[in-house]
Amino acid sequence: AAEAEKIEKTLEDLFSFVEQVKPECETTHLIPLIHKSLLLHFSALKERGIKQMLLLPDIDPEVHVDPRLIQQALVHLIRNSVEAMPQGGELGIEVQVQDSEVWIIIRDSGRGLGEGQAGHVTDPFYTTKMIGTGMGLTLVKRIIEDHGGRLSLDNRSAGGVRATVVLPRVG
Repeated sequence: AAEAEKIEKTLEDLFSFVEQVKPECETTHLIPLIHKSLLLHFSALKERGIKQMLLLPDIDPEVHVDPRLIQQALVHLIRNSVEAMPQGGELGIEVQVQDSEVWIIIRDSGRGLGEGQAGHVTDPFYTTKMIGTGMGLTLVKRIIEDHGGRLSLDNRSAGGVRATVVLPRVG
């Protein structure tokens, strides 16, 4: 239950950012942020029997971000994946380093976005339990765009959803 409270607290923090905040950016390593975000979901992953697959590059890429905001965005995206797999499944997180960008790909084997949902998931007034709160995803998208990045969500042919976060890379 402590983990659930931590997640709630993290999400409350996220919602308190509805007032536009300027990200306080610093050059930071990305992989520890991913590990911390995953750790918050540790008990839910165990309870549901969700397998984790992490595909991380040898070199931990640096990004110029507000670590708190980016972690909240990742926590939210992982939570959506966990909630889409009540009976268990597989959560994959992959980091790919391109020339000037870092891609964070979060995949789940859950129910996927229903017909017509993919275009609406970041509309704040469009909510469905399957994808958490639309408001949350709107904030996630805004946080990422405030950092000069982009977010896309799409269905995987194998079932489930793939969320892709692209952030500018440092160096």
